[in-house]
Amino acid sequence: MRLFAGTDWDRPPICDRCDRLESECSCPPPLASSKQVSPAKQTATLTVERRKRGKVVTVIRGLAAEGNDLPSLLVRLKNSCGAGGTLDGALLEVQGEHLERLRGLLGEIGYKVRGWNDVRWRHLDFLEIQKHFHSGDDQYHTKHSSDGGNGQMA
Repeated sequence: MRLFAGTDWDRPPICDRCDRLESECSCPPPLASSKQVSPAKQTATLTVERRKRGKVVTVIRGLAAEGNDLPSLLVRLKNSCGAGGTLDGALLEVQGEHLERLRGLLGEIGYKVRGWNDVRWRHLDFLEIQKHFHSGDDQYHTKHSSDGGNGQMA
């Protein structure tokens, strides 16, 4: 008995459309069904999200899976950031916080980019406000609130 007896490799390849041997097939080659969408016509939305166990990932949304070569785009983005990442449908995830680097690279490629400009600073401002709020710092409340620090709604 031969090694590949009874398997697909034991038989010569056959055309799926006309059921002839591929060497005798006269079918035209299949056409590319999807067209590439220009990067200038697409908007990428960047966000930073926190995953399990405190892992931070930069997520890119808004790119069509059909009109783009997302796997090669992801490889290019990961290489420029020196990080890992994954492709989940039409979502590109790059490990770590790489907003500015990805914004620059996607803009360089030609995509319109939306997303937070200063996520880290907004988060720090929130933490600073929260710290002063819980400390009972009346001077901070008077200076940073519209009601003059008396705690009433305007």
